[in-house]
Parts: sequence; structure tokens; C-alpha cells
Amino acid sequence: MNKKVLFGILTLLICLFLYRDYIPKSNNTENMFYFLEEKNNNNFVFVGITKDLEVAERLMNIYEKENIKLDLKEVYLRSEELKINIEQFDLLSKKALTKEELLKIQEVVCASYEEVIKKGE
Repeated sequence: MNKKVLFGILTLLICLFLYRDYIPKSNNTENMFYFLEEKNNNNFVFVGITKDLEVAERLMNIYEKENIKLDLKEVYLRSEELKINIEQFDLLSKKALTKEELLKIQEVVCASYEEVIKKGE
């Protein structure tokens, strides 16, 4: 085998190893979360973050009844602290009986997200 080809393959393998966390994993749903955003005067405001699609749909229905359109985005998270927080709040969100309870829970989730992101800066 040619030295240039061998060097190229070796370089490719090293790059794949070093940057494996930055390569999108389309079938990895373990780290996938749903972010619900409202566009407000050219700004996007998070109104909900969940791992559970049913909770996301429930939130979208609540806002739809108030004629507020939300964007649903799939986001992959790497922060273990944030993933655990969201998953725990999802348990509460599933048991929320009223829309006020669900919205309050999601308000806390979004605040938790902002706090973790600010700590990481």
C-alpha cells in the first residue's frame, strides 16, 4: 500500500475518533429532546423542553388554542445534568392535570435549561 494512502486512512481514523461527539447521530434518540419555541418579535422564546413527544403535543395543543404557533425542534443534548432534570420534569408533566400546572412545570424546565447553559459559558 502506498504511504500516502496509508497516511490518509490513518488521518481519517484519528479525525473520526477525535470528533465523534460532533458527528450527528440520526438514530440516537437517547439524547434527543424536543424544544418548543415561540417566535416573538423576531426573537425565539423557549416555552417547553421535553423528551416525551406526548408532552410536546399536549403543549402545542394548549398554545394552539390560544392562537400561538410553536416551532418544534429536535435537539441533541450532551449535558447529563440537563438530561436528568428534563426527564424528571417529564414525569411531573405527564401527571399534570391542568394546563396551568403543565405550563408552570415547563416554565421551571426552561429556567433550569437557561441556568445550566449559563453555567457552561
